[in-house]
Amino acid sequence: MPFKSLVYFLLSMIHESSQNALERYFAMKGEDISMSQQAFSLARQKIRWEAFRELYELTVNGHYENYQDEILRWNGYRLHAVDGSKLSLPNDEPLREYYGTSGAGNKSPTAQGSILYDILNDLVEMPG
Repeated sequence: MPFKSLVYFLLSMIHESSQNALERYFAMKGEDISMSQQAFSLARQKIRWEAFRELYELTVNGHYENYQDEILRWNGYRLHAVDGSKLSLPNDEPLREYYGTSGAGNKSPTAQGSILYDILNDLVEMPG
């Protein structure tokens, strides 16, 4: 599956098993080919995470740049909310050293993440 098709497929795969989504995808394209779950997983692993970050930044920044007159504001301000969460990580020594630990016995590596949400425009922003 070419990179562009793979990314499109990943972004459109909502609440469905990978195998069902693959079958639906190839049937929708009218192609008499298929892709196994294993081949899909290998292709997905080859995508660098930076590709998704760049696509995300292009999308959000493009929205703010191209629709400046349509950006909703409250009393002239963009209105944001922040939410944070803890993420359990695999119990691996390098992860424990980098992220620290928490949980019972203070042995579980745990990362923290947060999200900045533009409430009125329904957009998630990257921290600047």
